[in-house]
Amino acid sequence: MRDVVFIEGVRTATGKFGGSLSNIPAPVHGAECVKALVERTGIDPKEIDEVIIGTHFQAGIKANSARQCMIYAGLPDTI
Repeated sequence: MRDVVFIEGVRTATGKFGGSLSNIPAPVHGAECVKALVERTGIDPKEIDEVIIGTHFQAGIKANSARQCMIYAGLPDTI
């Protein structure tokens, strides 16, 4: 990777333990941010080289949540 470009930042809604968002797995929740970023910027998902998501782990969530969010958002699995 030679050229690094940050195009926009997006965040998830803030919930509380056992609240209304508790039944949504973190990667599915994060995928909504990825979808919003693609929609807002109009970028072609094929032009994306890497997805980086800052997180702290939800109980039971597997590693590499950025990749899970990206896949749930419908981005190519070649990223």
